[in-house]
Amino acid sequence: MLRLIKGYLNFLQHEIAAIVDEIPLSERSHLGFQQDGAAIHSTEIKSRQQRRNESLQEYEADIERLVHLAYPQAPKEFLEQIGIQTFIDGLLDTEMQQGLRLGRHTTISDVLVAALEFKTAKEASGNYKPKVRQVIFDDSQSLKETIEKIMRETLNGM
Repeated sequence: MLRLIKGYLNFLQHEIAAIVDEIPLSERSHLGFQQDGAAIHSTEIKSRQQRRNESLQEYEADIERLVHLAYPQAPKEFLEQIGIQTFIDGLLDTEMQQGLRLGRHTTISDVLVAALEFKTAKEASGNYKPKVRQVIFDDSQSLKETIEKIMRETLNGM
Protein backbone atom coordinates (compact mmCIF):
# COMPACT_ATOMS: atom_id res chain seq x y z
CA MET A 1 0.00 0.00 0.00
CA LEU A 2 2.80 2.38 0.93
CA ARG A 3 4.59 1.62 -2.34
CA LEU A 4 1.38 2.41 -4.26
CA ILE A 5 0.99 5.75 -2.48
CA LYS A 6 4.65 6.62 -3.04
CA GLY A 7 4.29 5.79 -6.74
CA TYR A 8 1.21 7.97 -7.00
CA LEU A 9 2.92 10.88 -5.22
CA ASN A 10 5.95 10.50 -7.46
CA PHE A 11 3.68 10.57 -10.52
CA LEU A 12 1.96 13.74 -9.27
CA GLN A 13 5.29 15.44 -8.59
CA HIS A 14 6.40 14.82 -12.17
CA GLU A 15 3.06 16.03 -13.54
CA ILE A 16 3.20 19.22 -11.46
CA ALA A 17 6.80 19.84 -12.50
CA ALA A 18 5.82 19.43 -16.16
CA ILE A 19 2.96 21.91 -15.77
CA VAL A 20 5.14 24.46 -13.97
CA ASP A 21 7.83 24.08 -16.64
CA GLU A 22 5.30 25.19 -19.26
CA ILE A 23 4.75 28.49 -17.41
CA PRO A 24 7.24 31.15 -18.56
CA LEU A 25 9.70 32.27 -15.87
CA SER A 26 8.42 35.84 -16.03
CA GLU A 27 4.93 34.66 -15.12
CA ARG A 28 5.96 32.22 -12.38
CA SER A 29 6.82 35.09 -10.06
CA HIS A 30 3.17 36.19 -10.21
CA LEU A 31 1.91 32.98 -8.69
CA GLY A 32 1.84 34.70 -5.31
CA PHE A 33 2.79 31.89 -2.97
CA GLN A 34 6.47 31.76 -3.83
CA GLN A 35 7.69 34.73 -1.84
CA ASP A 36 5.62 35.08 1.35
CA GLY A 37 4.46 31.47 1.53
CA ALA A 38 7.96 30.11 1.08
CA ALA A 39 9.27 32.09 4.06
CA ILE A 40 6.44 30.84 6.28
CA HIS A 41 6.96 27.22 5.25
CA SER A 42 10.72 27.54 5.72
CA THR A 43 10.09 28.59 9.34
CA GLU A 44 7.68 25.68 9.80
CA ILE A 45 10.34 23.25 8.59
CA LYS A 46 12.87 24.50 11.14
CA SER A 47 10.49 23.95 14.04
CA ARG A 48 8.70 20.80 12.84
CA GLN A 49 8.74 17.95 15.36
CA GLN A 50 6.94 14.63 15.23
CA ARG A 51 3.73 14.90 17.22
CA ARG A 52 2.61 12.33 19.75
CA ASN A 53 0.37 9.74 18.11
CA GLU A 54 1.62 10.82 14.65
CA SER A 55 2.76 7.87 12.57
CA LEU A 56 6.11 7.93 10.83
CA GLN A 57 4.31 7.91 7.48
CA GLU A 58 2.18 10.94 8.37
CA TYR A 59 5.23 12.78 9.70
CA GLU A 60 7.27 12.05 6.55
CA ALA A 61 4.43 13.16 4.25
CA ASP A 62 4.09 16.47 6.10
CA ILE A 63 7.85 17.09 5.99
CA GLU A 64 7.87 16.41 2.25
CA ARG A 65 4.92 18.78 1.74
CA LEU A 66 6.55 21.58 3.75
CA VAL A 67 9.89 21.22 1.96
CA HIS A 68 8.24 21.52 -1.45
CA LEU A 69 6.24 24.56 -0.32
CA ALA A 70 9.26 26.27 1.24
CA TYR A 71 11.60 25.74 -1.71
CA PRO A 72 9.40 25.44 -4.80
CA GLN A 73 12.19 26.04 -7.32
CA ALA A 74 15.02 24.18 -5.60
CA PRO A 75 16.70 21.15 -7.17
CA LYS A 76 15.37 17.74 -6.13
CA GLU A 77 18.65 16.74 -4.41
CA PHE A 78 18.48 19.85 -2.20
CA LEU A 79 14.85 19.13 -1.30
CA GLU A 80 15.72 15.55 -0.37
CA GLN A 81 18.62 16.59 1.88
CA ILE A 82 16.51 19.20 3.70
CA GLY A 83 13.72 16.64 4.09
CA ILE A 84 16.07 13.97 5.41
CA GLN A 85 17.65 16.29 7.97
CA THR A 86 14.30 17.70 9.12
CA PHE A 87 12.77 14.22 9.43
CA ILE A 88 15.62 12.85 11.54
CA ASP A 89 15.97 15.95 13.73
CA GLY A 90 12.27 16.02 14.58
CA LEU A 91 11.78 12.38 15.58
CA LEU A 92 10.54 11.76 19.12
CA ASP A 93 12.63 8.59 19.53
CA THR A 94 16.24 9.67 20.17
CA GLU A 95 17.57 6.13 19.67
CA MET A 96 15.97 6.09 16.23
CA GLN A 97 17.52 9.49 15.49
CA GLN A 98 20.97 8.15 16.32
CA GLY A 99 20.48 5.01 14.25
CA LEU A 100 19.24 6.94 11.22
CA ARG A 101 22.11 9.41 11.39
CA LEU A 102 24.50 6.49 10.78
CA GLY A 103 22.88 5.66 7.46
CA ARG A 104 23.66 7.25 4.12
CA HIS A 105 20.19 8.07 2.90
CA THR A 106 19.61 9.71 -0.47
CA THR A 107 15.86 10.26 -0.27
CA ILE A 108 13.35 10.96 2.46
CA SER A 109 11.57 7.75 1.40
CA ASP A 110 14.76 5.82 2.23
CA VAL A 111 14.79 7.38 5.69
CA LEU A 112 11.14 6.48 6.23
CA VAL A 113 11.79 2.85 5.29
CA ALA A 114 14.82 2.74 7.62
CA ALA A 115 12.78 4.31 10.44
CA LEU A 116 10.00 1.75 10.01
CA GLU A 117 12.55 -1.09 10.00
CA PHE A 118 14.18 0.33 13.14
CA LYS A 119 10.81 0.57 14.91
CA THR A 120 9.88 -2.99 13.90
CA ALA A 121 13.23 -4.36 15.07
CA LYS A 122 12.95 -2.50 18.37
CA GLU A 123 9.45 -3.85 18.99
CA ALA A 124 10.46 -7.41 18.02
CA SER A 125 13.50 -7.42 20.29
CA GLY A 126 11.40 -6.65 23.34
CA ASN A 127 13.05 -3.32 24.05
CA TYR A 128 9.93 -1.50 22.98
CA LYS A 129 8.47 0.34 25.94
CA PRO A 130 5.41 2.40 25.16
CA LYS A 131 5.26 5.56 27.20
CA VAL A 132 2.89 5.34 30.15
CA ARG A 133 0.93 8.47 30.84
CA GLN A 134 -0.83 7.47 34.02
CA VAL A 135 -0.65 4.63 36.49
CA ILE A 136 -3.59 3.95 38.76
CA PHE A 137 -2.89 1.86 41.82
CA ASP A 138 -6.02 0.46 43.39
CA ASP A 139 -5.46 -1.18 46.73
CA SER A 140 -8.36 -2.39 48.80
CA GLN A 141 -6.60 -1.42 52.02
CA SER A 142 -7.08 2.08 53.31
CA LEU A 143 -4.11 4.27 54.10
CA LYS A 144 -4.82 3.90 57.81
CA GLU A 145 -4.79 0.08 57.59
CA THR A 146 -1.55 0.13 55.62
CA ILE A 147 0.16 2.38 58.20
CA GLU A 148 -1.08 0.22 61.07
CA LYS A 149 0.24 -2.91 59.34
CA ILE A 150 3.67 -1.34 58.80
CA MET A 151 3.80 -0.17 62.42
CA ARG A 152 2.92 -3.67 63.71
CA GLU A 153 5.58 -5.27 61.50
CA THR A 154 8.14 -2.73 62.67
CA LEU A 155 7.29 -3.23 66.37
CA ASN A 156 7.32 -7.03 66.04
CA GLY A 157 10.72 -6.88 64.38
CA MET A 158 12.28 -5.04 67.34
